[in-house]
Amino acid sequence: MAKTTKSSQQQSTISWGEYASIYLESIERTKLELRQIDWEMQMTLSEKQRLFGQNVTRLLAYIGQQDYSFTFGEALRTQEQADIYAKSGKGITHSLHIKKLAIDLNIFSPGGIFLTEVKDLEKFGKYWESLNTDNTWGGRWHLHPDSDHYQCNDNL
Repeated sequence: MAKTTKSSQQQSTISWGEYASIYLESIERTKLELRQIDWEMQMTLSEKQRLFGQNVTRLLAYIGQQDYSFTFGEALRTQEQADIYAKSGKGITHSLHIKKLAIDLNIFSPGGIFLTEVKDLEKFGKYWESLNTDNTWGGRWHLHPDSDHYQCNDNL
């Protein structure tokens, strides 16, 4: 018995054995993806920080490839500084900057204009979030959007 598939230009027939093989390969890919998710959920803070650093490197390269430039904003924040920011309404007490899992980037257009609007930085936020399911871009926050903020949720 064979399974018939149609494309816009030709009709081809594959055997059930070939179909089963393709199906089993997709199951194996899914298993690998699930193992990756399981591994990420069991990461230590140090492993998560290294993954975050790799993702930041990818984001910076992507920014450069788009002919934009950047300077670093805040990366590491002490608990004391987080408390000061929280009291002034500028931040939160449990910031991921404390765990070295967040960074603020000042991004400039190809013409050198400092970008602060969510709409102007959205492509970088989308790219950041595409790198890892734990990555979050601050421009997505509804209450207080923070368009220069990129973080990796710790889930630890």
